Amino acid sequence: MGARVFRRGVVILWVAAGFVVGVDWRVDAFDLPASAIRWLEEWEPVPEPSYADSTDDALWLEDELPSVATARETEVGPRRHYIAFDVREQHASQETQYAPPAFNPIDLRVLEDIIAINGLTEASSDTDRNDGDGVLEPLELGRQTWRNHRLQRLALGPDEYSSYGYAISTLPESIADLADLRALDLHSNRLSELPSSLGSLANLVTLRLFNNRLGELPDSIGGLHRLRVLVLSRNQLTELPESLIGLQELRELHIDDNPITELPEWIASLVNLRRLNLSRTHASDTAGLRELPDTLASAPKLEALHLDGNSLFCLVAEALPDFLTDGTIRAISGLTTQRCEGFDGSAQS
Repeated sequence: MGARVFRRGVVILWVAAGFVVGVDWRVDAFDLPASAIRWLEEWEPVPEPSYADSTDDALWLEDELPSVATARETEVGPRRHYIAFDVREQHASQETQYAPPAFNPIDLRVLEDIIAINGLTEASSDTDRNDGDGVLEPLELGRQTWRNHRLQRLALGPDEYSSYGYAISTLPESIADLADLRALDLHSNRLSELPSSLGSLANLVTLRLFNNRLGELPDSIGGLHRLRVLVLSRNQLTELPESLIGLQELRELHIDDNPITELPEWIASLVNLRRLNLSRTHASDTAGLRELPDTLASAPKLEALHLDGNSLFCLVAEALPDFLTDGTIRAISGLTTQRCEGFDGSAQS
């Protein structure tokens, strides 16, 4: 009992100090069911997810919260509970001494739009966490990080390689209203196109779209001027829009496992590009990349190039360009694993 009173006193002092020095409340919902506030009997720091490109450490609202009238308590392990409540009733609980932070209604509406346009319910995933009432609420969708009451990260899988299995096929145009969104992970869904409004996410730093059904990208994607990581692997792209030149902060571009037969010369205009993944750019009826543009040699910061499983330099008379052998690019993989069967009678590997 004494320890609990002590912890509560520490939390009250911490909150008071936050208001004095202007510390922002942040709620990380990556591991929470729905509309949830995490309660721990002991303070435990939570590491930032590896795929989120951020220097911020996620803060959790930690310590016991007094019960809310609509709370449903779910035990998930020793010394650990979740207190879940319906998002529509959050603001009604503000009169309680330890009321949970408010979530921006604009961002909540976008999450509602994603749920509605795809017809999602709690039964849409067997592996995500929710409160079991049958209704998929905005804060139950995927993994979320909130700061200053705004959504900063949204991921539709528990990690960068696994998916909750929502099978999302459509993104609403309202996605552009997530003004503070920094990381968006939509991997392993059924997206065949992206809304043009996606290019209005001015603060987006990481966009992961691998393992979808994208056949083209909207030109507006070039408006993501702060984007650093773009993962397009395992889609159905045959070309890249020239508007990508606008991604001047881009550091990683992954277009492996797409049937792309030509790499545009303007790729070297991405002056901050450090890693370029071009592996396996072929389909059942195409040979994939046959050559690389000479302009790639002038990419000022490119230091890692992945070329596995293409059809580069397959003709006997072809010589490797100097920039692949003179150390201009520090790390190159896949030069000896090309698909050369049928080229000039050779069968090189």
